[in-house]
Amino acid sequence: MTSANPVIRFQEVSKVFRRPDGRGDFLAVDRLSFEIAAGEIVAVLGKTGCGKSTMFNLVAGLMDPTSGTVAVIGHDPFREFDYFRAKIGVIFQNDRLMPWRTALDNVLLGLQILQAEPQQAKAVAKGWLARLGLSGHENDYPHALSGGMRQRVSIARAFAVDPEILLCDEPFSSLDEMTARDLRAEFVRLVRQNGDRRFRHAPHQ
Repeated sequence: MTSANPVIRFQEVSKVFRRPDGRGDFLAVDRLSFEIAAGEIVAVLGKTGCGKSTMFNLVAGLMDPTSGTVAVIGHDPFREFDYFRAKIGVIFQNDRLMPWRTALDNVLLGLQILQAEPQQAKAVAKGWLARLGLSGHENDYPHALSGGMRQRVSIARAFAVDPEILLCDEPFSSLDEMTARDLRAEFVRLVRQNGDRRFRHAPHQ
């Protein structure tokens, strides 16, 4: 599939790592090419060691390809890392909440880094907690929340900065199946309600 302005484009991307014992190289990604268009929700499936995490890190700009080109919103995520402030949201397998911060303060973190106006940022953070069913838990600390509730806080934190792209690194795999199923459905609903609008108007500069 080709798109005039894909949100993500890999062209013949390979990534090679030097083995830590010095015994040659390890080919993690081999001549990978694909495009993701605006508004698409894409799942990457594969067995352990097939290169999923490497591809994820290439999109996030955490490493550069050995060969080939990676373009995200028309820019090189590794060489133009600062360009992507607030443009990419990440939800990890574990919630990665700061234990000394309340649920509200955890959601506020990205907005504070972006120096958003404090009252507006607080309203946005509270709104996302409410949309994820956490009204009344704004002042709870992570240790007082269930695993599913903590992951909801993590999702709220990612959505709060209004990113153009959301990267999810197996965000529901550590939860029990019933909780994971409900959160998956809720996540897709939120992306369709908010992400479609955001992606349709994402600038390609």
